[in-house]
This record gives sequence, structure tokens and C-alpha cells, in this order.
Amino acid sequence: MKNKQKIIDEVNKCSRCALCFSVCPLYQATKDETKSAKGFFNIIYGILTGKIRLKKNIDLICLNCNKCKTFCPSDINFNKVLPLFKYNYKLSNFNPFIFKIKLYVFSFIIKLYKIFNLKKYFKNSLFAQLSVNDIKIDKSIKYISKNKKIIFFEGCFNRFINSDSKNAILNLLSKNGYEVIIPNLGCCNINSYFEGDFNYFKKSWEKKLKKISKDVDYILFDCDTCFQSFNLYINEFENKCNLKCLTFIQFIEKYNLEFCQNKNYENIVYHKPCKANENNYNILKSKVENLKYVDNFEKCCGFGSLYGIIRGRTSKQISENKFKDVEINSINTIITSCNLCRIGLFQGLIVKKKNTNNENIKVINVSEIF
Repeated sequence: MKNKQKIIDEVNKCSRCALCFSVCPLYQATKDETKSAKGFFNIIYGILTGKIRLKKNIDLICLNCNKCKTFCPSDINFNKVLPLFKYNYKLSNFNPFIFKIKLYVFSFIIKLYKIFNLKKYFKNSLFAQLSVNDIKIDKSIKYISKNKKIIFFEGCFNRFINSDSKNAILNLLSKNGYEVIIPNLGCCNINSYFEGDFNYFKKSWEKKLKKISKDVDYILFDCDTCFQSFNLYINEFENKCNLKCLTFIQFIEKYNLEFCQNKNYENIVYHKPCKANENNYNILKSKVENLKYVDNFEKCCGFGSLYGIIRGRTSKQISENKFKDVEINSINTIITSCNLCRIGLFQGLIVKKKNTNNENIKVINVSEIF
């Protein structure tokens, strides 16, 4: 089997110390050893050596948060081993057609909430929170062009669920003299990569890049998951690509954009996505007034790489665990740089709001506070 020895070598690095249990959101939510890096490695090793019979319905679905790597004394990158194993054994459960159907259904329900103002009847539901649009494109903006052309990758969330982040970025960049182009590049398809469907993942990005002209200065991402997907493609399938890409946080630091913080958002806390740059908090601390630090707020949101759509019940438990031991009564805004995290944070907050007097906490993308 192609890559078999490479996978075995990585699996053999695991000492089975179980230190990953202490940081794995899946294990902490289920207390099931097979839902941890150690457990997954035991299953993979058993299949590779013939001790475990391979079944098509074997459960090897992970959050892909990679917290185990940061805690692993052997420095194993589990996010590379599991997709490679699935690819070689053709274990991918990713179906692009079914995924699009689910996405359209999700989007349709949110539209119903907007059209019929259902939020007032189901104000604590996830759909009610996602249906609120506060930011419109400001058509009155006049600017002097800086001759910089930016491609904005809108992704599924901006396109189908809530466009506030996209609109906020368009307004901010236009005020600062940047030309922003938003081609229909579709979904980042990171879940196809983690499910081991490398062929679909590679082809989907090849199609996207054909839509991008070579004279653009940057591809800009408001979502760390989409940003990671692009980098996975570049690093593993197309290392000759010369396109430059930045997250929104990296962009505001690099170009020191002029902006005014929206005064509606005070007492802010930042949720760092599992796939985000470690320096994000420090960048935001220098830009955002009233950015607070909250103890125990570094836990995973539970929605990583669309895990929430595949394993909804466990995802919800992980989201609720994030807020269990967190004091946020003085916080009125949670910002994040991943749009999937917004969904995970919303579903975790539903229970938290019921147990506190703070029912007006907003969860928004970082871009929306400017």
C-alpha cells in the first residue's frame, strides 16, 4: 500500500502516554478512549498490522483541532496522519452533493427566520442568532484608489448564512482605498481534505485559482479555517503558486489600516480558533479597545472542520463544555476569526445564557468591530 510505511512510522512514534486525553475536546466530551489521538492510533495500527478487521463504517471522525500536537512529547502531527490513512484505505465519507444539500437546507431555514422574523419566538435558537444581519454595504463611501487589488474569499458562511463580516470588510477596505473583488470561489472544502478525499480537494482548489487573475495583490480571508485550507493546498499539492494570502488580522497589522472601533461592542473577549495564528491575540490587543482576557477561554468551540454537521450531539456537548467554567457576566461581545467557530460559540452560549443574567452577548467576526 502506498504510504503504508510512512503511516506506520508516525504511529510508532506514539508512546501511548495518553497525555492527549487532557486536551482532546472529543475525549473530554465522551470519555471514550477511541475518540482520542491515542485511540485513533491504536485502531490505525491494528488495521495496518491486520489485527483489526477494516470496516467501511469504522468511526475515525476527528475535530482536527490539533491540540494533541501541541501537547504531544513525540511531536506527532495527527492532522497529517489520519487524512493520509483515510486516503490510502479509501475511507472518505465526504460526499460533496450531500454536503451542498445540507448547506442549502441550513441557509433556507435562516432565510425563513429573516422573512418571518422568527427570532422573537425562538430568540435562543442557533438559527435565530445566525439570522441577524447588522451590517450593510455603505454605498456612499468615496475613496482615492491605492492601486491595490484584493480578492476576498467569502466562503460558505458569508455566502449562505450571514454576510456581516463580508460587508464590514468591504466597507473598511473601500474606505482605505483598496479595490475588492469577490468571485464565486465556493466552499474551501477543508472537510474533504481531512476525510482523505485528496483528489476532490485538489481539483476544487485548482478550479478556484483559475478564477483568480494573476495581477491581484492578495487573497484575503476572514476565516482561519478557509485560510488553512488554502495553505494545505499550496504546501501539499501546488508549491509553485505565487499568490499571496493573508487573514484579516494579518492584513490590518501589515497595512495599519485606519478604522474606528464600533462603540456598540465593548468588554470584548477573543476566541482563538484552533487553526489560528498564535499571535492573533497580541495583534488585536494593540488594535482593539476593551479587549479582555478571560480564564479558561482557550477551549475548542466544537464545530471544527464542520464536525458539528457530522456529529451534532457531541459537537454541542463540546461547545457547552467551553463555557462551563468560564466567567463572562461582564462580557457583551465575543469576537473570533473563524466563521465555523461562530456557530460553535452560538450553540455553546445557548445553555450559558439560560444560567446567567447576560442574555445579550453577541458573537461576531473580528472584522465586524471596525
